[in-house]
Amino acid sequence: TLWRRIADFGWDDHPVSVMAARASVLPSKVPELIESLGRSAASSDLRTALVSHPGFGSVLIFWFAEDEGPSDDACLEALSRARDAAHIAEGRMIVDRCPSGVKSQLDVWDEVGEPLSIMRQMKAQYDPKGTLNPGRFVGGI
Repeated sequence: TLWRRIADFGWDDHPVSVMAARASVLPSKVPELIESLGRSAASSDLRTALVSHPGFGSVLIFWFAEDEGPSDDACLEALSRARDAAHIAEGRMIVDRCPSGVKSQLDVWDEVGEPLSIMRQMKAQYDPKGTLNPGRFVGGI
């Protein structure tokens, strides 16, 4: 059973994770991020599973609920802790999946810093009327 769960992780339909995120850090910071995520998971009601690709500096984070779905506050707290851990490791975290009540309280794209102004200029140049996915990308672009 253990080997089947490991082999099928991410492909098995049951149980489906409540939330999923991708953190990107320098490859040398992956162990620090994993350790920090482990500490924050220990204080959460959600079970956490991590898949790392240390050569690329990416860590996939999945949260699972035991029985019923967790509250929006519990989800927001878990995501905030994970994002803080990514920021401490000098990285960023994109939220791939979360409850809609949480999504409205959180920028799923994280902060990108100075490149945001260039992205806004490109959006204005190539989509001057703002018809293509308004407000759905980083910084509300």
